[in-house]
Amino acid sequence: MINKDNTSHIDSAVIHAFKDWGYYPHRGLFERDIVEAACAWLKDKNPDLLSKSWTEKEPGVPLAVFSAIHKGHHPVAAIATDKRVLEIAADLMGAPVYIWATKVT
Repeated sequence: MINKDNTSHIDSAVIHAFKDWGYYPHRGLFERDIVEAACAWLKDKNPDLLSKSWTEKEPGVPLAVFSAIHKGHHPVAAIATDKRVLEIAADLMGAPVYIWATKVT
């Protein structure tokens, strides 16, 4: 979360690594059963029905981006729209954010 003085709760080394790598793996944010439920839900779905356009696919990956995630009522949306995820994303970006799409890996 960004503090009132525009400083972050996330270590500056983490922010620099995010800027260099383009991602930040935050382990332990969610309980294992929540993550497993989201994975099972996603694996059970037809990626062609979840993808909204060809831009959400990559060679050999039927669903690379899951867009409009904030409108969903399922385990993946629950993770992607969790307040803690938004706070971490805001810290990494240095400004308030919203999450419209998520990378599926």
